[in-house]
Amino acid sequence: MEQFFMNYIDFKLFIIIILSGIYIVKYTKDLIKIKDVYKVFLSSVIFSVIFYFANDCKSACIIKYLITYLLATSFYEIFVKIALDKMAGFLNKQKTTKK
Repeated sequence: MEQFFMNYIDFKLFIIIILSGIYIVKYTKDLIKIKDVYKVFLSSVIFSVIFYFANDCKSACIIKYLITYLLATSFYEIFVKIALDKMAGFLNKQKTTKK
């Protein structure tokens, strides 16, 4: 399993996809009237193309970037989104109790 992660996931791209997803969902709601899913996909494709040419990869990187995208978006939906919602609820609760 560890070998799978080392061979088929680009961890830098993984982190960039997660952080760009957070940024896009939070700050581009009113800017562009496209669903957040498509905005995150588009930014992931752009970053993947940049990584592809920067690393001077061949076709092996395409599969690696696809698997990285799938795992990053799933990780975001399962863990990050829930954690951010809980933190926002906790912070809102703290603000209302101080008043």
